[in-house]
This record gives sequence, C-alpha cells and structure tokens, in this order.
Amino acid sequence: CQSAAEEFREVLQARERTLGVRHPDTLASRHNLATALADLNRDEEAVAEFDAVVRARTAVLGPNHPDTRASLAALEEIRRR
Repeated sequence: CQSAAEEFREVLQARERTLGVRHPDTLASRHNLATALADLNRDEEAVAEFDAVVRARTAVLGPNHPDTRASLAALEEIRRR
C-alpha cells in the first residue's frame, strides 16, 4: 500500500501541474492519496489531506456535492479513530 500512496502522490502532482490545484480531477486524486495514507495508518497526514480536500471541494463544488460529502465523511471517520 506504500507504493499505492506514492503513486497517488505522483498522479496528484501531475494533475496539479496540468489541471490546477482546484480542478475536480485533481481533488479526486488528493482524496485518493488521503485514503491511501489512512490505510497505512498515517492518520495525521491523512487528516491534513482530507481537510484540504474538504475545503477545496466545498469552495469548488459546494458543500452538498456528493464528492464534498464523501471527503467530509472520510475525514470524520479518521478523526474518530
């Protein structure tokens, strides 16, 4: 799973360069990275990533968009650990 997190980070960096940091596809990659970090029990890093995704998705997509709500749910779940 460590290599998955590394791959997600590489994809995220590429999307940030090509699409921009607030593009929905870039935010999806950031969500995926956060999920991989959570799976590795790297909770502090995962919380930071999920928090950033929630803030960005709220600004870009709105608070009630399914993607925003999914990131918020994941953030809340990891904070309950």
